[in-house]
Amino acid sequence: MLTKLKKSVPFSQRLNDFIISKTENLKYELINEEYDYDYLYNYYIDSNRFIINSNNNDNNIFGDSKINILFRVWHDKIHFENNYKFDLKGELQCYLKHIVELPKDFELEKKLLFAEIVGQTLFFEENNRFPDNQR
Repeated sequence: MLTKLKKSVPFSQRLNDFIISKTENLKYELINEEYDYDYLYNYYIDSNRFIINSNNNDNNIFGDSKINILFRVWHDKIHFENNYKFDLKGELQCYLKHIVELPKDFELEKKLLFAEIVGQTLFFEENNRFPDNQR
C-alpha cells in the first residue's frame, strides 16, 4: 500500500540539509515573474545575486517552500557557472553536475533530483508550463 506524504514532509531530509549547506553563503532575490536566461545570467554576473522565481513553490519534493527556493538558487548557480541554457540539454547537463556534488551514498536523492530537474523539464516541454503539484 502506498502512503501519501503530507506536503510538509520532505522526501529526503538529508537532501534538504545538503541543499542548505550548498547555499548558505549565496544571495538571492525573489520575484514572481519569469525572465530569460541572458537577463538572469547578466544580473548574477553584475550583482553576484540570483533572481529566483517564487511561482509553483508550494507542492515540492522538499516539503518546504524555503528549501525549494534554495534548491533553485543552487540549480541556477550550476547553470550560470557552466553556461548551461534553460533547455532540455542544459537541464540534463545541470542534473549531471548536481549528482556529482552529492555524496556517493545519496542514491535516492539522485533519483529525486532526476525527477525534479529532468522530469519537470520534460513536463514543461510537453505542456508549456511546470506541474502544479511537483510531488
